Amino acid sequence: MTDDLFDFTRKSAIVSVRAPPYLKSFAAHALHQATRFQRGEVGLNEAVDGLRFKAVRYGLVASYGTEEVEWIIGYALAEVGVHYGDIRPKEGVYP
Repeated sequence: MTDDLFDFTRKSAIVSVRAPPYLKSFAAHALHQATRFQRGEVGLNEAVDGLRFKAVRYGLVASYGTEEVEWIIGYALAEVGVHYGDIRPKEGVYP
């Protein structure tokens, strides 16, 4: 029974435990936005565009790269059933 209580420790995280605090915070925010989308509080485009805007504004794209940011966004939204092909960035989204 105790093993079932701590099953979350065996699941993979969006970012590594050793990731910088900024990426951990962004991953938590991405999961929050994904949950808000799932609950119908925000639209999919609103959630994704907001995450991308914040990633650029706060220097995450410049510091860690577009691929890392897109990985976090894609993984968070996959948790609520959104396929990455539905949110893939269009040409020119990132500077």
